[in-house]
Amino acid sequence: MQPGIDPRSRQILDKKIEELLTILAGIGTSIAQYSSQPAVLVQIIIVAILLGVAFLISWCVESCVRTRADRVSLVPGVRRVFGAMIDQRGWVIFVVLSLLGILDDVASFLDTHKMSVGQNELSVLGIFGGLFVIGVMLWIASASAISSTSAFARCRN
Repeated sequence: MQPGIDPRSRQILDKKIEELLTILAGIGTSIAQYSSQPAVLVQIIIVAILLGVAFLISWCVESCVRTRADRVSLVPGVRRVFGAMIDQRGWVIFVVLSLLGILDDVASFLDTHKMSVGQNELSVLGIFGGLFVIGVMLWIASASAISSTSAFARCRN
């Protein structure tokens, strides 16, 4: 037992860890059951092909879009955010899931696996949504900080 942790807190922590491991075991079981179906292998191959095509298109188009974006006279912060959006290829997964028509199934699957934290329930989908919102807010903060810095520099000159 670690010093500074009382036995009651340790029991609560052990219970939460056990609950988390049970949820992870349930997710693993669900994935194993789903992947044992014969049609799943075909779906995995289709998704892999679509991802490959999407990455290839993204790679080919990215340089053209980046060149055109660099020609546009934008505030440096906006240009940086736009460049970061071009560099992100995570949207491809969203597009492929939408094209296959399984986006709602994946979202409901991620939302069914929940862990109680105090009086609230925290789902995997909620975690992803929170990370997305934090990422967007950080991009906005970064762009506004850069543009305000450049605006202050122009005022001094």
